[in-house]
Amino acid sequence: MLVTMLPNAESAEIDAVRDRVRRAGCESTRFDVENVTSLVVTGNNVADLEECVAMLAGVARVTLAGSQDVPVTSNLRIAGIRPLVPPAILMEQLPLVLIIGEMIKRIVMGERH
Repeated sequence: MLVTMLPNAESAEIDAVRDRVRRAGCESTRFDVENVTSLVVTGNNVADLEECVAMLAGVARVTLAGSQDVPVTSNLRIAGIRPLVPPAILMEQLPLVLIIGEMIKRIVMGERH
Protein backbone atom coordinates (compact mmCIF):
# COMPACT_ATOMS: atom_id res chain seq x y z
CA MET A 1 0.00 0.00 0.00
CA LEU A 2 1.23 3.50 -0.78
CA VAL A 3 0.23 6.34 1.54
CA THR A 4 0.79 9.81 0.13
CA MET A 5 0.73 12.58 2.70
CA LEU A 6 -0.48 16.12 2.06
CA PRO A 7 2.24 18.58 1.02
CA ASN A 8 3.99 19.92 4.12
CA ALA A 9 2.29 17.37 6.40
CA GLU A 10 3.40 17.84 9.98
CA SER A 11 5.81 15.39 11.56
CA ALA A 12 3.19 14.44 14.18
CA GLU A 13 0.72 13.47 11.41
CA ILE A 14 3.31 11.30 9.68
CA ASP A 15 4.27 9.69 12.98
CA ALA A 16 0.58 8.97 13.73
CA VAL A 17 0.18 7.11 10.42
CA ARG A 18 3.38 5.13 10.98
CA ASP A 19 2.28 4.29 14.54
CA ARG A 20 -1.11 3.03 13.31
CA VAL A 21 0.62 0.87 10.70
CA ARG A 22 3.01 -0.53 13.31
CA ARG A 23 0.14 -1.34 15.72
CA ALA A 24 -1.53 -3.34 12.93
CA GLY A 25 1.59 -5.48 12.61
CA CYS A 26 2.78 -3.95 9.36
CA GLU A 27 5.91 -2.00 8.45
CA SER A 28 6.31 1.35 6.72
CA THR A 29 9.18 2.86 4.79
CA ARG A 30 9.29 6.64 4.53
CA PHE A 31 10.26 8.58 1.40
CA ASP A 32 10.55 12.37 1.42
CA VAL A 33 10.59 14.10 -1.97
CA GLU A 34 10.63 17.88 -1.80
CA ASN A 35 7.71 18.76 0.50
CA VAL A 36 5.71 15.53 0.10
CA THR A 37 6.13 12.41 2.22
CA SER A 38 5.11 8.97 0.96
CA LEU A 39 4.96 5.78 3.01
CA VAL A 40 5.23 2.31 1.51
CA VAL A 41 3.34 -0.04 3.81
CA THR A 42 4.01 -3.78 3.73
CA GLY A 43 2.57 -6.68 5.65
CA ASN A 44 -0.03 -9.44 5.57
CA ASN A 45 -3.10 -7.35 6.39
CA VAL A 46 -2.35 -4.14 4.51
CA ALA A 47 -5.76 -4.02 2.80
CA ASP A 48 -7.46 -3.93 6.22
CA LEU A 49 -5.67 -0.66 6.99
CA GLU A 50 -6.81 1.25 3.91
CA GLU A 51 -9.93 2.95 5.32
CA CYS A 52 -8.45 3.55 8.76
CA VAL A 53 -5.28 5.19 7.40
CA ALA A 54 -7.18 7.25 4.81
CA MET A 55 -9.11 9.00 7.62
CA LEU A 56 -6.01 10.07 9.54
CA ALA A 57 -4.98 13.73 9.52
CA GLY A 58 -2.45 14.69 6.87
CA VAL A 59 -3.20 11.79 4.50
CA ALA A 60 -3.84 12.85 0.91
CA ARG A 61 -4.31 9.45 -0.73
CA VAL A 62 -4.06 5.72 -0.04
CA THR A 63 -3.36 3.37 -2.95
CA LEU A 64 -3.48 -0.41 -2.77
CA ALA A 65 -1.46 -2.60 -5.11
CA GLY A 66 -3.59 -4.16 -7.85
CA SER A 67 -2.25 -7.65 -7.36
CA GLN A 68 0.15 -9.33 -4.98
CA ASP A 69 1.07 -11.97 -7.58
CA VAL A 70 4.40 -11.85 -9.35
CA PRO A 71 3.86 -11.19 -13.07
CA VAL A 72 4.62 -14.13 -15.31
CA THR A 73 6.68 -13.38 -18.39
CA SER A 74 9.02 -15.18 -20.73
CA ASN A 75 10.24 -12.04 -22.47
CA LEU A 76 12.54 -10.00 -20.25
CA ARG A 77 13.43 -7.46 -22.93
CA ILE A 78 12.07 -3.94 -22.66
CA ALA A 79 11.06 -2.35 -25.94
CA GLY A 80 13.01 0.74 -26.92
CA ILE A 81 15.85 0.27 -24.43
CA ARG A 82 19.23 -1.03 -25.51
CA PRO A 83 20.73 -3.57 -23.13
CA LEU A 84 24.00 -2.71 -21.40
CA VAL A 85 25.40 -6.06 -22.47
CA PRO A 86 24.88 -6.97 -26.14
CA PRO A 87 22.54 -9.96 -26.59
CA ALA A 88 25.21 -11.84 -28.57
CA ILE A 89 27.41 -11.94 -25.47
CA LEU A 90 24.52 -13.16 -23.35
CA MET A 91 23.41 -15.80 -25.85
CA GLU A 92 26.86 -17.12 -26.68
CA GLN A 93 28.08 -16.74 -23.11
CA LEU A 94 31.31 -15.20 -24.30
CA PRO A 95 33.82 -14.28 -21.62
CA LEU A 96 32.79 -10.69 -20.91
CA VAL A 97 35.98 -9.80 -19.03
CA LEU A 98 38.15 -10.59 -22.05
CA ILE A 99 35.92 -8.60 -24.40
CA ILE A 100 35.89 -5.56 -22.13
CA GLY A 101 39.67 -5.81 -21.73
CA GLU A 102 40.09 -5.76 -25.51
CA MET A 103 37.75 -2.75 -25.81
CA ILE A 104 39.72 -0.82 -23.19
CA LYS A 105 42.98 -1.71 -24.91
CA ARG A 106 41.65 -0.37 -28.24
CA ILE A 107 40.44 2.84 -26.61
CA VAL A 108 43.77 3.41 -24.86
CA MET A 109 45.67 2.75 -28.07
CA GLY A 110 43.46 5.26 -29.90
CA GLU A 111 41.78 2.76 -32.20
CA ARG A 112 38.17 3.18 -33.18
CA HIS A 113 35.74 0.30 -33.81
